Amino acid sequence: MKVVVEKKRVCNFVGNSNLKSNSKRPVIYIESRRKGTDMLRKLSAKVKEASEQNEKEWTSDVFNLMTGSAGMSPKQKENWAKDVLKVMTACDGATKKQKEERLVIALGKQPPFNKLLPEERERMARKLVKGLSDKAERMMNEKMELVKETLTTTYPDAQTQPEKIERLVKLISQKISDYDEMTAKEKEKMIMDVLQKMYYDTVIIDVTAKATDEFVKCCPSYPNGGIPVPFTNDVSLSVEGIWQGLKVFENADVDTRLFTKSDMKGMKRNVSKLGDMKGYRKGVNGNEVLDEAEARKLIYLPCYKWVLDNKLQKLMTALRCISKNKPVVLIDDTLSSDATDPKRPISHASLIKAYIEGNYPE
Repeated sequence: MKVVVEKKRVCNFVGNSNLKSNSKRPVIYIESRRKGTDMLRKLSAKVKEASEQNEKEWTSDVFNLMTGSAGMSPKQKENWAKDVLKVMTACDGATKKQKEERLVIALGKQPPFNKLLPEERERMARKLVKGLSDKAERMMNEKMELVKETLTTTYPDAQTQPEKIERLVKLISQKISDYDEMTAKEKEKMIMDVLQKMYYDTVIIDVTAKATDEFVKCCPSYPNGGIPVPFTNDVSLSVEGIWQGLKVFENADVDTRLFTKSDMKGMKRNVSKLGDMKGYRKGVNGNEVLDEAEARKLIYLPCYKWVLDNKLQKLMTALRCISKNKPVVLIDDTLSSDATDPKRPISHASLIKAYIEGNYPE
């Protein structure tokens, strides 16, 4: 698979005359895509738990205000009550009249109410809006408080404006109940919406394999090419190819095929198939097997720094320039900046930050 990147964005960064290097210190934050995913997943579960009792009461209240629903099954009633709730809790500033109009349209599509005369549907819509407005507002406010608390707890360092958070809270409050049914692309968009609003007036740069511009080259699995394999007379296309290729397992030794893997997929070697991991071989033909901490120091960190020094200088120049003019948020899959902690995967975004700040770990 050929990896295609969008070069326009980086060229704009480097060529922008307003982004000249200055004496300011770079300002770089690290955020994890996984943290956003975990937050939304847990928030979805909390909202569902908090909503269960409210929704039972809501369904009962809805049908106490309606007539002609005798032929509906319990599931149909539940779904219709949810449709009414969505209309009543919409955060788009709709007036009562607009909500009535939306309910009339919904009633026209929902059996058996679609058989009612238009004026009967209008009367029913007015009755629903009048009888449920206060309860709907209370339920929405409770959900928004939960969303706001979760956001500010998850992103305590976020730089934003109160009105941005309020808009974000409304957006998430409307969508979070359907989170489990969203596609991966919809969830990804939601996470990026969160970061863009929580970190207002910053430059957000994705440095993972999901990046769509030239910063994808910062990903350890990207085939930058020509990377010297430590303690070996050989080169690898990617840092991840070296890191995974030198692993030693109970039932498998090094795998040099990963040195030439260019599609950025299937790089991780599976413990369940290869047996317990023993460590990392110090060179393809070396006798010594290093533990995680030693391997990071002697293999991973030098390899990634070699890429930053020799393959990514244009990107690092751009990033250094940007971060001195405007705060930058680097998006990674992990957050750990402690290269000496073998229990947590090192964030390569944190290595980029350290490189820019002049304190790359040795």
